[in-house]
Amino acid sequence: MGSGRDGSSRARAPRRRPVADTTDRSSESGAQCRSAPCHDAPVVFVSAEILVRPGEVDGFVTACGAALRHITEVPGCRFARVTRSVGDPGRFVVLSEWDSLESFHQGFYGTENFDRWRAAVSRFFVEPPRIEQLVDVLDRSTIGQDH
Repeated sequence: MGSGRDGSSRARAPRRRPVADTTDRSSESGAQCRSAPCHDAPVVFVSAEILVRPGEVDGFVTACGAALRHITEVPGCRFARVTRSVGDPGRFVVLSEWDSLESFHQGFYGTENFDRWRAAVSRFFVEPPRIEQLVDVLDRSTIGQDH
């Protein structure tokens, strides 16, 4: 009846993702961030869903292109990218990966970099972004393994 391989219900510690390769990948779709190895906490993804005012999409994309560095230059940020919904061109998701929740909260949220990011892009928002902080449950390295 248990969930473990031996039938026990003992919870298994989540697997840690390997430390990100910090090779410059500026030509890829996301911007690579500076990162120091952090082995004590799970990697955290931060998702910001942004609804952009009608007719302002191009301005928002341009502003993001200039302002994304305010996220990517923060120590602890592994990458950041801006994505757009295929079905709703006014809906964007800014996705960033962080060494830990602490690196996001202490290094970015509520700092000058956060204020600069928001100052550059917030005028395009229909409403405040919906922010979620996420951790991996399954990924390519854990699929098919007993959890």
